Amino acid sequence: MESFVKLQQYLALQTGQTINISSISKQIGVSEKTVRKYITYFELSYQMISLASWEKNQSKRLVKTPKIHYLDNGILQTVLLKRGGITGSEFESLVIAELYKQIKAIFTDCRFYHLRTSDGYEIDFLIELAEGYFAFEIKLAEKTDKKDARHLLRLQEFLDKPLIHSFVLSNDMEVKQLGENCTAIHAAHFTG
Repeated sequence: MESFVKLQQYLALQTGQTINISSISKQIGVSEKTVRKYITYFELSYQMISLASWEKNQSKRLVKTPKIHYLDNGILQTVLLKRGGITGSEFESLVIAELYKQIKAIFTDCRFYHLRTSDGYEIDFLIELAEGYFAFEIKLAEKTDKKDARHLLRLQEFLDKPLIHSFVLSNDMEVKQLGENCTAIHAAHFTG
């Protein structure tokens, strides 16, 4: 039981981050099989999701490790015995959790990913539908501008289907067009 609690706390600290099963196994002191089993339990009990890495473009050097997100910030705060404000990674997990729940209720045939290259190019959340993708960059920031959308604006060169629309979700109250098919909007307004 102690290893389960250690892993739960470790993963809570890693919310919004890519994870390495081998590294976690060594850190916690349990087998890789046990780590995978516990992560599966966390997913089945709706405590977290594990976003697969999008890797359909073989010509790009893509990072292939999954990224985890706690689905309930209250559980995350309880596991970490934390009170008060949230970090950027926790905010990202909060927004992705809400998007994930809403999209799963609307679309039955969709897939969820994150995208990261070895040189630092990153998309926080990618939703694949039959007709194309929706992409999201999530920022804790109070103000957004075009630099926050820089990865979204060149995303189509990676994808195997059309990019339907991309969004920068943040705490900025102003709705802005940051480029063709790229909108910045307050995260709560978008998910509300």
